Amino acid sequence: MPRRKTADDRLWKWDVKFTSEHVGRLIDETKPVMKQHAREMYGQLCRYEIATKVVLNTMPIAVNDIPPYLCFSREVWKASQKHSGLLLRREVGVLVGKWVARNLDAAVLWQIAYEVYTLSPLP
Repeated sequence: MPRRKTADDRLWKWDVKFTSEHVGRLIDETKPVMKQHAREMYGQLCRYEIATKVVLNTMPIAVNDIPPYLCFSREVWKASQKHSGLLLRREVGVLVGKWVARNLDAAVLWQIAYEVYTLSPLP
């Protein structure tokens, strides 16, 4: 019967795996790919922020209310990176509820969700 690993065995293995030289080497090897991925994601996020500003410019929104609507849009974008379809629409419904509780207009929030992310409210 094989010997079971003890907590000390696991800790030793973890300690060996996470030496600063090893982690530094892994980061150095993957940094170009990580940077390209970040460039793509930040570019996509910026396009969605601009589209959100375009939607907000068509509505009677006070200038000091624009940042919270942009925060909502960023949260929808983040949710869209994890979910899709019905689950995403439900998640956006929760986000709308959160931002309505913070005194934003539900109609404007759903307008952003629809025009920027092509998401409509659940029936």
